[in-house]
Amino acid sequence: MSIRDVARRAGVSHQTVSRVINQSNQVKPATKARVEAAIQDLDYRPNSLAQAFARGRSGRIGVLIEGSSLYGPLSMMRGVELAAREAGYTSTAFTVTGESASELSDGVRFLNDQRVDAVAVILPREQSLHALPELPEASVLIGTRPSRVDPGGEDGTAGLPWVGVNQRLGTELVVRHLLDRGHRVIAHITGPAESLDSQARTVRWQELMREAGLGDEFVIPGDWSADAGYAAAPACAQIPGLTAVFAGNDQMALGLTHGLAELGLRVPDDISVVGFDDLPESGHFLPPLTTVRQNFEELGRVGMAVILRGLNDELSRESLEIDPTLVIRESTSIR
Repeated sequence: MSIRDVARRAGVSHQTVSRVINQSNQVKPATKARVEAAIQDLDYRPNSLAQAFARGRSGRIGVLIEGSSLYGPLSMMRGVELAAREAGYTSTAFTVTGESASELSDGVRFLNDQRVDAVAVILPREQSLHALPELPEASVLIGTRPSRVDPGGEDGTAGLPWVGVNQRLGTELVVRHLLDRGHRVIAHITGPAESLDSQARTVRWQELMREAGLGDEFVIPGDWSADAGYAAAPACAQIPGLTAVFAGNDQMALGLTHGLAELGLRVPDDISVVGFDDLPESGHFLPPLTTVRQNFEELGRVGMAVILRGLNDELSRESLEIDPTLVIRESTSIR
């Protein structure tokens, strides 16, 4: 099916069909109605890339990503890329390490040089987001929302739509699962202090522990790595009466389980462990890990959908959240 088939059905030139598709005001209403009827009759789907070119766009989406070696950001980027491809767009990524503020400017400059129509921003640290230069209007933030947003600010986040996973709900699922199983002394291994995800989970964990009348002081810093979980095991073992640990992600839960085993403590018989993310391997940990599932790829797809609406002049400043789910496996027991 092509634009020429539509033109034959409507009895017009293919240039007229193109004008209708691209919403030109140079087509008479009666002709436009005839073309639209032919499009509907033939179930014709215009090529998004061709439309982009017709509107003076490149048909290319940029992805600005930090820490792309981590499972979450990589999966979000994959979701954006797949959704862009399905819509007829190509994607170009620029990875920053987060170690230099000038990298962000370099990344945005690189993407602008590629004439991207919009940018999907996957930056997990608040300071990185606030250091962003101005981005194309249809761009979107993907991930945990900064706790402080200034709509009138001068950084690149001002006015941009945002999509993310409901981190507060994910934390509630963990804590309520452990409380329902009788756990009352619960420790939390955090991610990096500058991580927006880690901040959101830690704050909500502390709130929930206080609401339950329990101690919220058993906080052990981590950095998302399995090594950090392993290193946290001795500190966990020294907490009086400890029966459960909420690890900030699955990698740290894996390292913690290893470290506890070396100390002679069994999961979940002695200490229950819950992670966050639901890595593809989490069901094969020993024991299989109870964790919170974040659909990172779907998050990337939702972000791309927001971009496409923006490119079609349907700009929205609303925030969208995807709810996570709790996956209960064998790493948690009833006390």
